[in-house]
Amino acid sequence: MTASIFKGTSAIIVILCFCVIGVLAHQISGATGFDGLPEGAQSLATGGPDQRKKTETAEGGHDLHGDPLPPGTLARLGTVRFRPRDTVTSVAFTPDGKQLLTHESSGGVKIWDAVSGKEVGGIPAESANILGEALLTPDGRSVVTLERGKQSLIRVRNRADLKVIREFPVSNFPVGGADRGVIHSPRLTRDGRLLVTVFDGVGNARQAGVEVWDFETGQQIRAWKAHAGRIWCVDLSADGKTLGTADPSDKVRIWDLATGKLRREFVGYPNVAGDVAMSPDGKVVASVGWAKGKIANQTAFNRVGIWDVDTGNELRQLKMDTKGDNGGDPPGFSLAAFSPDGKMLITVGTDGLLRVWDPATGMEQRQFDLGLAEFATAAFAPDGQTLAIAGNVIRLFDLVTGKERLPKLGHLSGVFSIALTPDGRTIATGGEGHVQLWDSQTGRPRDRLDGHKKAVTALRMSADGGTLISASITPARN
Repeated sequence: MTASIFKGTSAIIVILCFCVIGVLAHQISGATGFDGLPEGAQSLATGGPDQRKKTETAEGGHDLHGDPLPPGTLARLGTVRFRPRDTVTSVAFTPDGKQLLTHESSGGVKIWDAVSGKEVGGIPAESANILGEALLTPDGRSVVTLERGKQSLIRVRNRADLKVIREFPVSNFPVGGADRGVIHSPRLTRDGRLLVTVFDGVGNARQAGVEVWDFETGQQIRAWKAHAGRIWCVDLSADGKTLGTADPSDKVRIWDLATGKLRREFVGYPNVAGDVAMSPDGKVVASVGWAKGKIANQTAFNRVGIWDVDTGNELRQLKMDTKGDNGGDPPGFSLAAFSPDGKMLITVGTDGLLRVWDPATGMEQRQFDLGLAEFATAAFAPDGQTLAIAGNVIRLFDLVTGKERLPKLGHLSGVFSIALTPDGRTIATGGEGHVQLWDSQTGRPRDRLDGHKKAVTALRMSADGGTLISASITPARN
């Protein structure tokens, strides 16, 4: 148990790291005489006379960033800017770099202002058709969605108002005798003429395949079997000539999009190929893989392999040599992407680090600390130096200067606990590895209390408001 006094605040934060936090937190509560919510906090939470009066005046109000508050809300702690409702599964910049398009795991599609982080448009998730994926046409004028219902549809929408312009079906027939499963991962060639989709196998055949469509007419041009079972990940080179696919084993395959013929197969990971990224010219592919076997308390050589497509040779490896907590997986790479000019390769790791590499040498050039938030996708802006990464939150980084484009506005991966001072004027919230103190009347952040390595799952304030106890769950070590 450790305690630290933070300047500028009377609160003392006590960091507790136990395995069974529920039992220990209860014991602390009983031993120190905490009585639950203080009177001032109860007034704030239940809406006493003073608070109800303020609520009435706050109807139609705005938060510190100018965004509207829901009726009856006193203040917003944090922001809604670049805060999706659900996990972002894909992100893309418009050609002018001024807006971002995101798709969320719940099926919603949103458009964001890339400068302010403000949401400026969107398509809500529908019950009749699931909005499975979304992407932009190369000219940025249209949003393309893959929607699943009684049949799978490609819908093309005007980006300005998101109204449907046209649509065509991409389902309901077998390919090469194989039963079709879920269709996913649509990709457009740079000239906007061809649309590529993949599907996972079902039934006894379990053959996953690739289909190429005329984007203007909606007619299928060619299709072929690509993997057994599932296609785990897909990437299309910027020149539109080369397609990379990987399955949940050790196979990464490179295809000629014009003919559907297999150009190269890379096999060599001990267990799983988890992601694949094509260089813009299609000459190099980066594949993410990780080792199998017992890994607790052992060094894990999770790696990114960089391969020459023409020769099939592995040119170099990018490795992460770190140790994991007892009982947990060691950190590893979760995604990789090339910059538009092919001179940078970015990786995101489960250790909370965004790394920038020189793919020609394998040298690491820069790191960004992402904290405990999880990120599932990334995209480069047209300028080639701004990167958007997205998951539970969207963040923009200038990879040349090393600066984040927007400041951190509140918690990045959720709020897991909350406590109030007796007078109700200060709110403490537990997030990803730290505690944030807020002015409850204005919603302005005060002090930030660091020290935890995991999410702060419990907070308790003393009766005099002078001591704050915070707790997080950390696996015990042998």
